[in-house]
Amino acid sequence: MPPNPYTPVDWVDQVTLVSEPNMDHIEGGIKNITDYGAGLDTRLLALEGRPVVPAVVNGLWLKGSGGSAVWTQIAETDVQNLTADLAAKIPNSLVTAKGDMIAATGGATPARLPVGADGTFLKAASAQTAGVQWAALAETDVANLVSDLAAKENAANKGVSSGYASLGSDGKVPAAQLPPASGAGYTRVSKTTTRDVVNDAGPTDLLNGEMIVPAGAMTANGFIRLTACGDYINTSGGGKIIQLQLKIGSTVVWDSTTPNNAIPNFSPATRQGWFFECLIQGVGSQTSQRTGGYFTISQPGGPNPAAGFGGLNTPLVQAGFSNGSAANMAVQQTVQLMCVHQTALSTVSMRLVNAMMEYA
Repeated sequence: MPPNPYTPVDWVDQVTLVSEPNMDHIEGGIKNITDYGAGLDTRLLALEGRPVVPAVVNGLWLKGSGGSAVWTQIAETDVQNLTADLAAKIPNSLVTAKGDMIAATGGATPARLPVGADGTFLKAASAQTAGVQWAALAETDVANLVSDLAAKENAANKGVSSGYASLGSDGKVPAAQLPPASGAGYTRVSKTTTRDVVNDAGPTDLLNGEMIVPAGAMTANGFIRLTACGDYINTSGGGKIIQLQLKIGSTVVWDSTTPNNAIPNFSPATRQGWFFECLIQGVGSQTSQRTGGYFTISQPGGPNPAAGFGGLNTPLVQAGFSNGSAANMAVQQTVQLMCVHQTALSTVSMRLVNAMMEYA
């Protein structure tokens, strides 16, 4: 409140006459009181014009509305620029599945990019609507990979015809991959790798797949001559059957279990030398042959096969054969001498020491 607008003066003493200054003082006091009242009316009018604050409501905000104050929730429109800023955001509903991504199809135009298939990669692709695509990684996608691969040798070409030679455990090219020795009108292939068939009752090639006749190398009236030697032992306590097969590819040329070709049971207590020889002769065609040969195992005291092909003592077992066959020699063929033991035993062993093949 302002100070009292009138300060009274005690001049009435029944002696002093009313003077002009005293009357001016009274009139000035009356004016001040009048002005004070007018100012108070103005202040009261201002206070009466203010809105009445309603009772507080927890969780709401006080907001001016239509000249009144109300408690209300704050709306997005109550926050400056919020509605426009929210409109510029990408809604969560744009992505609908696990792995979805967002790409632009143009300026300020986001779009859903579904996840790609397992193992694919995201790649820039201007021809696509969104400028990218999921794609399998190709060799051409890796810098220099195509040229680097072209400068390497394919592992599948190792040790095969028209490929490159491999190395054995001794660091040398295996004999089977060396060019065959040639004689007067024929080619010779030698095998010196020992092959022991023991504790095995499955068919096993004693020649180890190394005796290969190239396509067309045996002519219509040509020949294949195969000689092989090794040793055999059976200390199982009883005779055991050996089945031998001479095969050209999948064609069986001779089978020791056929009539008149059987190898009887026997059981040498010490290793005995065995010898095999056959001649396969073309009969005017590369798909027709006749074959003859024999297999024998010496009596104890026979030759040491490791020393090479030599004469045998009186044979303990001997089997001769003469058969026809129809192997196709116009294609590459592998000559195989298959061994099958009657029973898989560690005490029964059929071992190849040397082999040689000639063909023309």
